[in-house]
Amino acid sequence: MVLLALYLSWGNLVFARLMLGVSTALATTAGTAYMTEILGEKNARRAALFVISATSLGFGGGALATSICLAIQGATFVPVIFVTFITIFSILALLAFTLPRVDEPKNVSLLRLPSFRSNLPSTDWGHGPGW
Repeated sequence: MVLLALYLSWGNLVFARLMLGVSTALATTAGTAYMTEILGEKNARRAALFVISATSLGFGGGALATSICLAIQGATFVPVIFVTFITIFSILALLAFTLPRVDEPKNVSLLRLPSFRSNLPSTDWGHGPGW
């Protein structure tokens, strides 16, 4: 964000959007894993639904709230909704420390090589893009 503010260019905008996508993907997968830990393995689909719904509503709600604020307040350097979002985010970030710890340490390696069945046909090109 600082790079984009200091050196405004199309390349930096593309880079910022790319980083936004990467961070959203990482946050979504971590959130889904955490919700699955809380709700249990049997409710993994429900956990994913909660996280995806919250992400979608967050993006859509933020854009809607900003549009309404700018329509009422007019063009300004610091819209009221910006201060409101920063305040809400700060409170939620502090509340995150009160979330339950559900992790159970497991004696497994953090990095593992992928393994495939040995009976895959030689014409199976479906696994190629994954590498």
